Amino acid sequence: MPRNRGVRTAEAPPRAVLYARSATEISTAPKAKVEAQIARLRSHAQRRGLKVINVYSDTATTGNGLFRPGILAVLTLASKQPRVFDLLLVMNSSRIGRDVAANALITKALKSAGIRIESCSDAAQTSHENYHHGDNNKFRYQ
Repeated sequence: MPRNRGVRTAEAPPRAVLYARSATEISTAPKAKVEAQIARLRSHAQRRGLKVINVYSDTATTGNGLFRPGILAVLTLASKQPRVFDLLLVMNSSRIGRDVAANALITKALKSAGIRIESCSDAAQTSHENYHHGDNNKFRYQ
């Protein structure tokens, strides 16, 4: 019997990857900050009925640039065929990074792989299509 490789059924819950990052400027307990983000992300995923397939993080890491082990692992997983996950869940857009060019590359790579980005604590629940770069080099919602 043929297998439906990579084909999602309507009944299957969306598959999520969780990503958390604590900044270098957090001098006290950066690991605890990441663990708290992951706990909140797991709770949010459970409320939304998401199937968490993996969790990645970068602890005490600057949000500038792409060379962070956790985000690189997310991008590597996103490049797999058939697609392994449907959405990346983060606390807010700044956890992906603070560099506009790097964020654009990450967002483009995920979007081209058919993966949405969802934030659980920004002003509104949103996917990457609603992110727009503002003049202050931070994401804003439209």
